[in-house]
Amino acid sequence: MLSLPDELMREVTSRLGDFSAQPLSRPLSEAVQVTVPSQFAMSDFIANLCTRHSEWMVQLDIEDAFTREFSEQDYCDRLAQGMAELTDPASLAACLRDFRNREMLRILWRDLAGTASLECTIRELSWMAEACIDLTLQKLYTWQCAIFGTPSNAAGEPQQMVVLGMGKLGAWELNFSS
Repeated sequence: MLSLPDELMREVTSRLGDFSAQPLSRPLSEAVQVTVPSQFAMSDFIANLCTRHSEWMVQLDIEDAFTREFSEQDYCDRLAQGMAELTDPASLAACLRDFRNREMLRILWRDLAGTASLECTIRELSWMAEACIDLTLQKLYTWQCAIFGTPSNAAGEPQQMVVLGMGKLGAWELNFSS
């Protein structure tokens, strides 16, 4: 077990108990199980998400997502799958919250476990954000075109909406507080 100050050890033990009380559809791999106590000790965010959404842990473990890098396309594909059947802004907002939290859990886990470099972490945070922006823009544009028609310029050519990412997003330098 970890060597921690008594108060923190009690908190981590309590969090682990809360997590262990959650039913899982299958046991976590040994590689993930052994890292859970240290992850819970280092991050309230991880401990809280794992307790509230224990099945995310199982799914991420099945996908070997705690050990491998994701590509820009991986983020787009994962989010597109979650957004495929959405029909209203409320369900879109819920989907985006869950996607962001699940992917932040994965990215932070890898960062704290030392299985991702700083460069990989900021690159994946940026790719995740770009996927959220791009796919949300596409979904909202489609919905708005269905209601109001496709916007066009003076020559009647269809016009797209765009989002310009500047600063940390534009430079692919997002961090966990961005």
